[in-house]
Amino acid sequence: MTINHYWIVDDDPIARVLIRKKMSNEGLCEKFSEFQNGQEALEALKEAKESETPDLIFLDLNMPIMDGWEFLKEAQNKLKNVHARVAILTSSISPDDWDRSQSIPSVSCFLNKPLNTAELLNRIDSSSRPNSN
Repeated sequence: MTINHYWIVDDDPIARVLIRKKMSNEGLCEKFSEFQNGQEALEALKEAKESETPDLIFLDLNMPIMDGWEFLKEAQNKLKNVHARVAILTSSISPDDWDRSQSIPSVSCFLNKPLNTAELLNRIDSSSRPNSN
């Protein structure tokens, strides 16, 4: 998978910095957008032209205003029409969260923080369809 543009949807500024540094240090992608909650990302996704949508969305689950689950529910139709894959990147260790993520077609992988770029690429590249783990 080629990553030309990615989004980080996470309320933690330190987590956003770490994701940016890992993506840049690995030479994976320099173009990104950041959002502090699902509502901000949803508004940007609704307004984005297809050429402006990301290839990958790093999505935290636990955020104020609109959490990751709410974002996925609200963005479902738009995500079907773009080529963005969603990588849930969370500190949650709940098996229920992982199980829930498997029922959402746009979710490509479920990863625990901090981001391991090798694991991310392995899961995305090895999946011919979303939800393969």
